[in-house]
Amino acid sequence: DGSAAGDPVLTGVAVSLYQDGGNGVFDGGAVGGDDTFVTTKTTNAQGRYEFEFLSAGRYFVQQAAVAGHQQRPGASVVTQDITASDALGVPGVLIDDFSATTQVTTAKTTARTQSSAMDADEAIGGERDFYVELTSASGAISLAAHDVTPGVLEFTASSVANGIREVVWDGVDGNGASLNATGLGGVDLTGGGTGRYLVFEVGSDHEGGLLDVMIYTDAGNSSVGHVAIPDTGGAATGMVVLPFSSFATQAGDGASFANVGAISISISGAQAVDGQLEVLRNYAPLTKTVNFANSQP
Repeated sequence: DGSAAGDPVLTGVAVSLYQDGGNGVFDGGAVGGDDTFVTTKTTNAQGRYEFEFLSAGRYFVQQAAVAGHQQRPGASVVTQDITASDALGVPGVLIDDFSATTQVTTAKTTARTQSSAMDADEAIGGERDFYVELTSASGAISLAAHDVTPGVLEFTASSVANGIREVVWDGVDGNGASLNATGLGGVDLTGGGTGRYLVFEVGSDHEGGLLDVMIYTDAGNSSVGHVAIPDTGGAATGMVVLPFSSFATQAGDGASFANVGAISISISGAQAVDGQLEVLRNYAPLTKTVNFANSQP
């Protein structure tokens, strides 16, 4: 990829990625092999290529032959191992880890709409807001942070209940019932351009759960992303990645992730759904470089 000083770069070269099935040997998708083809990229004007959002495992990177150049035997395939830590990336801005401040808000038939605002040092902006609204005819739904289970956000519903559960980070305003779209004062979730995605540790005890993430620059410009909550039996053991690029414009020109005024999540799902969310943070990719040596005869 031209990473050595003084090397000429090769543009328009096909580079393919395969994931090892477990035997540790590159077979390039041959019959009887266990490798899985992932994708092919083409080198850009700087001779570079990029494979994003890879899970942990062993990979084989293969460069296609280039006319007028040659490689040593076996040099067209390089093995690259990705650990679980590598796959997660480089941690950036922490939105909330629910690790210190206890906060519980419950809506029920006698109080169908409830909200709370709580100072929380572990939350971005220094305050966390809860809003819960019971939409079913009976029952109760709750949001609870650092309560029964320390260090997690728990969302619960009684056997016949369903409703709206929202968590908002919009700075210190003491108001859990409304959102201040500029309350965070322009937080840069990209960390100067390197951060590209949000990571959730989340799970529920029913299929079909959905987490909607709203990012606001101001009241007129916002974006929304959607996360399918994995059925883990209820524990926050599912790791979910939500790229900034997957967000859709909700209002105006959409949010600028480098200028964030407020963040909210809305949890929905089946009747009686219970679950947990543990850590909400943005991450930047951890770059691993695979350079291919090509020479001219």
